[in-house]
Amino acid sequence: MHSKKTTIHDVARKAGVSAATVSRVLNTPAIVREETRNRVLAVVQELSYVPNPLAKAFTHDRSRLVALIIPSVLNANFADIIRGAGYELSTEGYGLIIGNSEEELGQEVGICRLLRDKAVDGVIFAFGTGDAPPVSELNPRAVTAFIDREADSPYVDTFFVDDTTGMRRICGHLAELGHERIGFLGGAPATVTARRRRAAFLDALTGLGLPMIPGLHLDGEWTMAWGREGCKRLLSRPEPPTAIIACGDHLAIGALRGAADIGRRVPEDVSIAGYDNSPLGRYTTPTLTTLSFPNYELGRRAARAIIRRLYQPGAAPLRWTFPLELVPGESCGWLRNVVSRAAPGARS
Repeated sequence: MHSKKTTIHDVARKAGVSAATVSRVLNTPAIVREETRNRVLAVVQELSYVPNPLAKAFTHDRSRLVALIIPSVLNANFADIIRGAGYELSTEGYGLIIGNSEEELGQEVGICRLLRDKAVDGVIFAFGTGDAPPVSELNPRAVTAFIDREADSPYVDTFFVDDTTGMRRICGHLAELGHERIGFLGGAPATVTARRRRAAFLDALTGLGLPMIPGLHLDGEWTMAWGREGCKRLLSRPEPPTAIIACGDHLAIGALRGAADIGRRVPEDVSIAGYDNSPLGRYTTPTLTTLSFPNYELGRRAARAIIRRLYQPGAAPLRWTFPLELVPGESCGWLRNVVSRAAPGARS
């Protein structure tokens, strides 16, 4: 009876590395750290592993490039997604290409057509416009992973954040501070993310028994300029909100400037909360109250999923949902005179 042939996965398990790392040691050893290279080679010798020439040819036929398509290079949060994906891919010997869609589905289509000619091995679609990314425009050999986009294929891995619970936490925090008239600054309504966060906001108001005031809920763009303009519109209303939730920290940073433009102090006159924990929010005055957001981890996990699917194309799909926790800052405070407002005959 013949003994089972040693595979690259046997070597990888025993050496404590990925199959891709074993492949790099055997094919491009110069890019692997000496300690890892020596450990893998020792296991190769111990197990008498002989590479499969067909598998080797398959590996050499790859471009070893993965693309990440993001809505805007101007948003600092996407920088962390890029960092996470880039780090994970580099450890496996892959390079990263960035595509900037400018939140336009037509741009996504154009980028995918360019990538088809480049024959990239995989594509990560992060956020973006439209419900379904234009996967049909890619080379059929390319594997895909989605961040905050739904997939209708059993061979696509998806990664989300828990908008429902996150929005409940930030709305609940404002309610505990005495706020009931809560304004909302949304992103571009054509984007899935903006629609999902608006729905989560309205659901949170209902759950907390807070009033829904349509004139205080505005949609616009994913920019600081819109946050600034939208905030001024809300605060210029006859009955302005006492607190504003911007469904992105870039919008919230713009809102801080908008409040200052018309002489409103934060948080004394109005509380402003962000959403996605941009690194810029730690350096604003006041610092932003926001939600934890796993941008780096989203990029890293999506890149890891691409590598996994390249070597296991028939693997069961992954679907990760990351929790969001409140990150208190200085931009949210108690509603002024909240106690006297609750007292009979109090002045408004």
